[in-house]
Amino acid sequence: MKTTFRMVVMFLIGFCSYITIEVLYRGFSYPLMGCMGGIVFILIDQINEIYSWDIELLWQSVLGGIYATALEFVFGLVDRYVLYQHMWDYSHEFGNVLGIICVKFSIYWCFLALLAVFVADFVNYCMYRHSQIPYYIIAGRKWEPGIYKILD
Repeated sequence: MKTTFRMVVMFLIGFCSYITIEVLYRGFSYPLMGCMGGIVFILIDQINEIYSWDIELLWQSVLGGIYATALEFVFGLVDRYVLYQHMWDYSHEFGNVLGIICVKFSIYWCFLALLAVFVADFVNYCMYRHSQIPYYIIAGRKWEPGIYKILD
């Protein structure tokens, strides 16, 4: 029950964050994209659980960007060919696939995933004490943010 509640909270954080970012970026959003943001946030949260705390922060960011791009593609296919909407169109962007995903936004996803790693770890530690004090591997070196020592 506790894990289910934590996952619901993580989903809602991802949902609200994505909608907020998209509204700030282009002035509007769609609930379906909020759902995608919630799922991506849960997946990014699980990277340390699935792989290891010792995975490089850069790779966590890239993996999160891959998760987001893959889900954006799936949600984009549903959007176009099931719901018959066009929530976005990247057909004018370099390296696009069916106008649904493109290189530029995949890179943006990696940067947002980096932020999501920090937010997910903060929520897990501060709200749920679900994990150890978060640390990150950057260029092979362990880095422990001082914020967690202050919060203890």
